[in-house]
Amino acid sequence: MKNRIYHLSIIVIALFILFSPPLAKATDEQKALQLGCVAYAKEASAKAYRQIGLYLEEQLGIQVAVTVYPSYNEVIVDIANDKLDLAILSPLVHVCASEACELTVLGHGVYGVSGDFAYRSTIFVHADSSISSLEELEDKSISFVDQLSASGFIVPKVALMKAGIVEMAEEFAGNHVDAFRALLNEDVDACATLNTIMEDEPTLAQHAADVKVLWTSEFVIPSDAFVATAKVSPQLKEKITTILLQYGQAQKEGRSESNAIFSGFVPEDERLYDPLRQLVNEFSN
Repeated sequence: MKNRIYHLSIIVIALFILFSPPLAKATDEQKALQLGCVAYAKEASAKAYRQIGLYLEEQLGIQVAVTVYPSYNEVIVDIANDKLDLAILSPLVHVCASEACELTVLGHGVYGVSGDFAYRSTIFVHADSSISSLEELEDKSISFVDQLSASGFIVPKVALMKAGIVEMAEEFAGNHVDAFRALLNEDVDACATLNTIMEDEPTLAQHAADVKVLWTSEFVIPSDAFVATAKVSPQLKEKITTILLQYGQAQKEGRSESNAIFSGFVPEDERLYDPLRQLVNEFSN
């Protein structure tokens, strides 16, 4: 059934990870740490990730090469193929990748706008739309982000399924900004994204009056996880953790450029992802 098939994408990616032939591991002579991220908010998030990479490089005295991926699954594939030392993973990507790869969480991002390390999923519609409930999205169109996005797919999709929505025209924009712009361009009747999208991407803030919130999740989604792969030594993981937890103070003191998205990092707490894991299991059954 259409509403039930999307969990297969997660299974396919998991199988790809498990059976992909690993590339040769980096040697001790590796001159740069490879940091992978996904540009969920396009230019804004790409800049924020590169700022973190530069901060780490300055503090560690080691080159940090930042790769910003256009899609969620690509970062998982490169982790599985030993191409990355470090990664900043969105919550659902982290949940999926950690099932098949040996990852160590070094910290969780704190968002500059809210000062929190969690957010919610939101479905927006046009400001003048007559749609006033999830049930009224039956036979309408919606832009999602990616099948590996928590706020941009899994969380709102479960809510739509529980509301009894059977038929919708669905498209995947690839990132939160383009999902939102699909609504602004009137290509769809609704879009699913994170509640801070207009704050994370300044170019969208001017359109606040053009949309209205139809639904916001009660479900709280934990923030991005900064992870290290098995390639990184325990000593270096400990050092990076200490540096990450000082990132917020470094910004306040002007020792690091102010980051528009990440105001800092908080210590690792893997339990934060338990509700999301439960939701994924619910969605897949």
